[in-house]
Amino acid sequence: MYTSQSGHGFYDPIINGTPTIEVADPAWIRPTKTITLAPGESYDFGDNTATNKTAEPMPLTVPDYDAVPPTITIRNVMSSTPEDAIEISDADYMALLDGQTLGQMIVFDAAGAHLEDRPPPPPPTTEQVEARRLQAYADPLTGSDRHFAEAARCNTQGDTAGAQAATTAGQARYEEIRTEYPWPVDPAATKSKAKK
Repeated sequence: MYTSQSGHGFYDPIINGTPTIEVADPAWIRPTKTITLAPGESYDFGDNTATNKTAEPMPLTVPDYDAVPPTITIRNVMSSTPEDAIEISDADYMALLDGQTLGQMIVFDAAGAHLEDRPPPPPPTTEQVEARRLQAYADPLTGSDRHFAEAARCNTQGDTAGAQAATTAGQARYEEIRTEYPWPVDPAATKSKAKK
């Protein structure tokens, strides 16, 4: 199994292919060897045949078909596994997968891939808090605006007591929402207050 920082995932060599393959070095030149042919003896090499038609032993230089070419590692162009993928054991794969399931993140460094806890999210911005508050105020089931709309309807119908009750409920819910979504604390302001 492989994992990759650039690909953000796992890659099975059977499905995705290995990122690299070993091939014979194309710059390799087959060596030759010298053999001795006895008188009348023949030697077949490739499409050629050499025969010693003399009365004396004859040296013959032929390709050495027993020689094995060296290999080089190249990118496997048929693979969908990224080039930066590193091979991991099945046990490491399961550990990384389990860690992701539990909310951890895979981190890559010189030692390979390992798990770390995710950093806490940054605090919301003032704009995000304002947007969340506005959505909460306007929620038709739990927001404060529904109470203020009810108070306006009651006032239109002359129901002062109903309008007052709806306004009180709306103000209470409005304050609850403001407490649920507090303004972000500026760390610099907190530090300056602590110094005073």
